[in-house]
Amino acid sequence: MKTLYIYLFLSFIFFLSSSTTCEYFDDNPSLLLIGVELVNINNEGKEMLISDDPIKKEAYVIGIKYIASEAVDKDSIGNSFYVKHSNFIYFANAYPEPRIYCNNDFDEDYPAGSDISHLFWFSTKDILNQNLLLILKKAPQKGIHSFKVVFDCHNNKVIENNTAEIELY
Repeated sequence: MKTLYIYLFLSFIFFLSSSTTCEYFDDNPSLLLIGVELVNINNEGKEMLISDDPIKKEAYVIGIKYIASEAVDKDSIGNSFYVKHSNFIYFANAYPEPRIYCNNDFDEDYPAGSDISHLFWFSTKDILNQNLLLILKKAPQKGIHSFKVVFDCHNNKVIENNTAEIELY
């Protein structure tokens, strides 16, 4: 029984000492999200392509490229940090998952202005130099579409941009 307590104590000390080190975070700059660039992507063929031409509604993807800046005054962002984990970038000032709104009627259930975030998959696969891909789970009605992508920031600021209008058929 005494041996069990010794193993538990040593395990606790190991866990405590290994989980409180933060050297990885100290070596990385704090990045601030200051904007996003959006592109329409056609996922119909063997490879994804950035496109202004009409896209099959089942093959539509939104590409997001982050515009970031290093924090000048690190005290102003508090105890936050930048981490790139599995191609997912966390910013010191913004939540990582955006909200998506349709600027046109998506379908009869989602009129213009509806939050349709739940209709997209998020992918961090590095394709076409995009940081984040938003892949539709549900096809919209045929027609001209545009989407607004909104990132909420910790300081109650909002970073948003709209996709160019695209015909989805």
